[in-house]
Amino acid sequence: MFEINYSEVFESSTEGLIVCNKAAEIEAVNPSMLAMFGYSDASELIGQKVEVLIPSKYSDSHKAKRDKFIDNPSRRSMGTGRDLRGKKKDGTEFPVEISLSHYGEKEPKMIAFITDITERVKIENEVKEAKEAEISTLLALNKERHLNQLKANFVSTVSHEFRTPLSTIFSSAQLIEKYLDEDGQEKRLKHTGKIQWSVSVLNNMIEDILSLSKLEEGKVILKPVIVDLNLMVNQIFSEVKSIYPNIKLNLKAGSIKIHSDEKVLQHVLMNLIENGCKYGIEGGKVDVTITALEKSIKISIADNGIGIPAQEEKNIYDRFYRAANAENIKGTGLGLNIVRKNLELLRGTVEFQSQLNLGTTFTIILPNDEENFSN
Repeated sequence: MFEINYSEVFESSTEGLIVCNKAAEIEAVNPSMLAMFGYSDASELIGQKVEVLIPSKYSDSHKAKRDKFIDNPSRRSMGTGRDLRGKKKDGTEFPVEISLSHYGEKEPKMIAFITDITERVKIENEVKEAKEAEISTLLALNKERHLNQLKANFVSTVSHEFRTPLSTIFSSAQLIEKYLDEDGQEKRLKHTGKIQWSVSVLNNMIEDILSLSKLEEGKVILKPVIVDLNLMVNQIFSEVKSIYPNIKLNLKAGSIKIHSDEKVLQHVLMNLIENGCKYGIEGGKVDVTITALEKSIKISIADNGIGIPAQEEKNIYDRFYRAANAENIKGTGLGLNIVRKNLELLRGTVEFQSQLNLGTTFTIILPNDEENFSN
């Protein structure tokens, strides 16, 4: 019946057609299917299992699926949204879409309609790649635009920040010249104090810029030693008190030592303690608490200053970023970015909690073992 009524349609179809029996053996194939799979004559396939046309890595799973179809045949489309592959005579794999159907009751036959979708997949991939490239370009442009804006803000900020202490140094030096007699000693000391403060501000800004440069170029080499944290924090307190004499500095710690890089760790603690003073209130305080854990050290730096606006907390570690309530306070917007990068070098972590106008607490956790650095 099939050969008499449908043989011409079968032979002339532009889709690849395969007829299989209940044992999944190929009984008939049309010319389009032979050309699609690289065979020259139907005799090469007649009698073989249909798995000869499927990549071997999918063969076992296909057997289970085709047995299920044979036991309960139905008309169905396959391939839409799925990665179906055919295998040519030479072993080459290619993408296909397949529709399945069946006919006959006493001797049921399965028929597969196969379409080679290589060109369609190629076009889809090209379109996808073009869209991804377009999105990538837009993201890169936005990132570059944002970075350029940050750099412009940074240049403006640094120019302003340098100008202020330099002006203070210049004017104080001029005024010192007027107080040459002994009665002018108190005034001289006042202005030399201003000069020292201004030099400290300039030095900190330069230190931040150099530190960021070294971190980004990977030029920071760790030199681990045993560090007395109590001693280090008190030394930082002595330096900070000369700049912020009205801030109370408190240390809560026993005799705790850590195996770490002294210079990098000091930079981290100096930055956080100085921030607590800088963004504090007049007559405020900074509390440093050091706790020894089992294999790590916990250091908390808490102030009762201006705090960080909740909507800006996510940006606080970004380079050049300054919160809205800190724009009138001297700074480059590099400090916390450098703190986090330095702590990554030390394999430590930093977190913070803040309430606007109530204060901020930064908590760092540092590993305290030699193995941390030997790795």
